[in-house]
Amino acid sequence: MAYIETSNLDGESNLKIRQALPCSASAIKNQNIEDLIASESTVECDPPSGAIYEFKGVINIKKSFTMKPAGSDEVLT
Repeated sequence: MAYIETSNLDGESNLKIRQALPCSASAIKNQNIEDLIASESTVECDPPSGAIYEFKGVINIKKSFTMKPAGSDEVLT
């Protein structure tokens, strides 16, 4: 979990919470980035746009044949 400040982007001074998806959080929790790399995961998402509050994407985890949707609450912007 991360708290991020976006006042330079949107003028809001409150911190926003971002939390990793469980499929990637376990590798980070165990401090084993090699597991995440070995999963051969990819992220597919919309091209950059001016919509700073929106993110639509999918995380593909090749080794487990899993696709997980990822939204703006799961990424650091």
